[in-house]
Amino acid sequence: MSYKSPFPLLDATYETLQKAAVEDSKLRVAHSENGDAFWPSAASIVCNVSSKTGYVYEKVEGTCLRQAAYKMLRVPETDATSPTSMRIMAIGTVAEDIYKEWFHGVDGYRVVFPDIRGKKIRFNSVFNDIRVRGEVDLIMEHIETGTRFGVEMKTYEGSIAAANLCGPDAAKEVHKAWIPPDYIDDRAPFPKIQNLLQTMLYLQEFWKDGIHLWKIVYAARDKGPDATFDVTLADINGEKVAVVDGKAYPEFTLSGIYARYSELKKHLDSKTLPPRDYVPEYDPDFLLTGRISITHGSSNPRSVVAHELWKEKLDARAGNPRGKKTREEIYKTAMSEFKADWQCNYCSFRDRCVNETSDHSLF
Repeated sequence: MSYKSPFPLLDATYETLQKAAVEDSKLRVAHSENGDAFWPSAASIVCNVSSKTGYVYEKVEGTCLRQAAYKMLRVPETDATSPTSMRIMAIGTVAEDIYKEWFHGVDGYRVVFPDIRGKKIRFNSVFNDIRVRGEVDLIMEHIETGTRFGVEMKTYEGSIAAANLCGPDAAKEVHKAWIPPDYIDDRAPFPKIQNLLQTMLYLQEFWKDGIHLWKIVYAARDKGPDATFDVTLADINGEKVAVVDGKAYPEFTLSGIYARYSELKKHLDSKTLPPRDYVPEYDPDFLLTGRISITHGSSNPRSVVAHELWKEKLDARAGNPRGKKTREEIYKTAMSEFKADWQCNYCSFRDRCVNETSDHSLF
């Protein structure tokens, strides 16, 4: 008689996590084997933005160029995939598969790709000497009209993500929690920028095939609401810009995406290391002294700006009438806690990155 586990749900969960880890390993190999091509998921852009107090600065949205360089040059990873990341990946994979199956049953539409054999649609294109290679989640077709559109499936969790993707009111209704205003983008509800940039590249590739719409669908990994965004492109002042749910956003351009790819390519060709786009560890003393140590990125303009914005957020909380702590108490708490950009916390090259001798060291 075959063995039956007394904990089938637990066993099934670990089996799913194990499979997800294997898929993650395959994905990492795929990243390193993409040759001279860039992945759409590695897209990024630099935008001129204004903080809530009017401070104007350049903000990077999307993948860190340093992380992308490590992957392209096949530098060994220094940080193992965390249990949290494995859980997110496993649940995300299951949720995406469920939604893909659901799309197969939508009346009046059919799934073109992946086909019944599971074959996905891949592309390999060159624009301005930059090669982009990847594959898409879904291509749908309206049976009656033959109109096709793409679908990008994503998952998320947490009240802050819900506030940005679904709007503050929808997030508060579900999570029953106060969400600090400084964590909510003024554009909310709005897709994650990295996902938006990714779909812009898909639209550029398949535009000539009559696909002028891409849907980004977010499924919550917790009790949060789901969200859907319609993305297309528009010509504004000679630029191809993103249009989300009918509204154009001139700050997100295809030329801006390719400018970042070009910058990355220059570093790869010269075997130099791009500066950090994000901060792996903030200097707690900055809150009191206004100075940043060399090890915390004092020579990197983006790190300096990030520290200024960090202090601005804390000051805003101190000035919030709903707050119960003084500025000194808020500073003390912030200085006692490890602070890093979330992109660095999930980076598989974090330890190597923070131990580099300079921002432009040779590999």
